[in-house]
Amino acid sequence: MNIYSDAKDIIYGQLGHFFIILSFVSAIVCAIAYFIATQFSENKENARSWIAFGRKTFVVHTIAVIAVFVCYT
Repeated sequence: MNIYSDAKDIIYGQLGHFFIILSFVSAIVCAIAYFIATQFSENKENARSWIAFGRKTFVVHTIAVIAVFVCYT
């Protein structure tokens, strides 16, 4: 019995693990950015910049979740 897997299976596993971690981190950063935008921003321009940052991190989160499913299949 061969205990070693194909190299592409190992690469997909490592990529999947990376995208899962990226997904969790980007979701937390996104939530913090939206929280800061709604709670601590008296200045509208400052709030807009936090909302824009939150949207960008949400896009990263979405791409990471899709990549996890692609690596799984």
